[in-house]
Amino acid sequence: MYDNEIKDLIKQLGVQIRFSMDLDNEGYYIPEAKLIVLDTKLSELEQKKALLHELSHAAKHNGNLELYRATYNARAKMEREADDLMLRMLLKKYLSNSELETKDLNCIKFLECNHLDLAFENRVKEIIAMY
Repeated sequence: MYDNEIKDLIKQLGVQIRFSMDLDNEGYYIPEAKLIVLDTKLSELEQKKALLHELSHAAKHNGNLELYRATYNARAKMEREADDLMLRMLLKKYLSNSELETKDLNCIKFLECNHLDLAFENRVKEIIAMY
């Protein structure tokens, strides 16, 4: 299910992946246990997106749980950072599987192909501009 880059990141971060049918969200990162729990009801692509998002929390926000819970602004910033990693990794895979260069990328097509909300369009454009 996961490509080598994702497997390497899981190993590097030392997190375990578990699945549950009883989640009220697509996934959770539990820092105390170095555990990511994903919803079994998600498609393979949805699980991959949730995993990438949660891996970002493991990589960037480990030890910041109190701050995450403390204010809306801190939580929103951390969620955006987690989405950014997911988008970057999906973009990298998308570009490597096509003959496209970043300048030729159609953001809407990328979002649709990955079943991502169109609200990510501007963020994808910002990420592409950094390439």
